[in-house]
Amino acid sequence: MTSVHPSAGPERDLLRDVEHAHRHAVAALDDPAQNTLAAVTWGSAHLGAVTRVLHPLACRTLPDGRERVREQAATDRRLELALWQLDRRLTGDVQLQRVGVPALKAAVRRALDAHTELEHALVSDLAEHLTPEQLHQLAQDLAAAMLRAPTRPHPDTRHGRLIGGMAFWADGIADRVRDSLDSRTVPTPRRLPVRRPVTRWGAYALGGALTEPDPEG
Repeated sequence: MTSVHPSAGPERDLLRDVEHAHRHAVAALDDPAQNTLAAVTWGSAHLGAVTRVLHPLACRTLPDGRERVREQAATDRRLELALWQLDRRLTGDVQLQRVGVPALKAAVRRALDAHTELEHALVSDLAEHLTPEQLHQLAQDLAAAMLRAPTRPHPDTRHGRLIGGMAFWADGIADRVRDSLDSRTVPTPRRLPVRRPVTRWGAYALGGALTEPDPEG
């Protein structure tokens, strides 16, 4: 896989954050001890997050941003299709049973390498046009998007500005419901449920007493 090694600063941190999903996907593809579906999850969530956050910013910021993003999107689509085929093969799609898993993993690895090379160049050029504060905000936005991103590939989803944004959230919610129903391990970051205090009526409905903190404890 192509690697970029900037010397220091916010650009290095952004590249490290972007490459985080790449590293996990490659590890799941190459390490027999890991669940190969983890590569599908990391790749899918990453593609969703960068499409939602990184690409619109590149279009607005870089002089040739729209052309660069169109080229990136074409490469990303090939990766998403490869991830979709691998996912379907691993989950029992009879139409792909004659295709070997090693061949599908190799196709994902090639598509991931092509995606990574273009994306690193895009991030490096984008970093030259952003202030350290903007780079920090971009990293925060990407991290937040990863929490809600789809965990499975959706090659048929439209990626327009409005429809794509709605699909991002809808696919993310639907995927997490399916992951729960399928007992599918999701290695990507997730939002932790917020614990809310039990009200008196809630305690009554649960058959217990409302416990209040001891002010002297």
